[in-house]
Amino acid sequence: VARALQAAVPHLRGSSSPSFAVVCPRTLSHEELYGAVHASSGEAVDGVLPRLLRRAFDDTSIARAAVPGTSAARSLEQQRWILFDDEVDPEWADLLHPALDGLGDGHSALCLPSEERINVPRSVRFLFEASHLRHACPAWVSRVSVLRLSRAAEEWQPLVASWLKRTRLASAQGEATKADASDGSTPAFMSERCDILERCVRTV
Repeated sequence: VARALQAAVPHLRGSSSPSFAVVCPRTLSHEELYGAVHASSGEAVDGVLPRLLRRAFDDTSIARAAVPGTSAARSLEQQRWILFDDEVDPEWADLLHPALDGLGDGHSALCLPSEERINVPRSVRFLFEASHLRHACPAWVSRVSVLRLSRAAEEWQPLVASWLKRTRLASAQGEATKADASDGSTPAFMSERCDILERCVRTV
């Protein structure tokens, strides 16, 4: 789903595709995800999430200082997604509440075990991909937008239907593969192939 959204952004907004990092929270300990304070030295050690936010903040600062019109300056407009690919569990998700409040307007922050607050850059978005929300608390759900995909969307038939639609459109506009001596490919021939494939899909 995230890959499909990433590919759609340039067409919808006319901007570059977002970059995103994938985090699997339940494969990490609390300390590995959010960081910890060393017991003997009292030194704060960043976890995966703080490091991603600091990197995004550094990239944004570089872009603001860059010469307008350069690739570095244009990267300021690029969104940075952090994708949590796991079931939503209060054990790790509840600590994100302050970061989800006001996300995108520059007023959200992540609170670390060291009591440090890391401001979330405007370019950062949090995405959560899960098969269910059985364990998500109401406070978390109220802070996000939920997109539910039916089981039918996960089957192969919609992918074939989308391919058929694109191929027919290209054929109608005369943009299909030009005639080839080996297989005789022409727009009309491609359209005929699509009709045959569609009938096959319907019988499956």
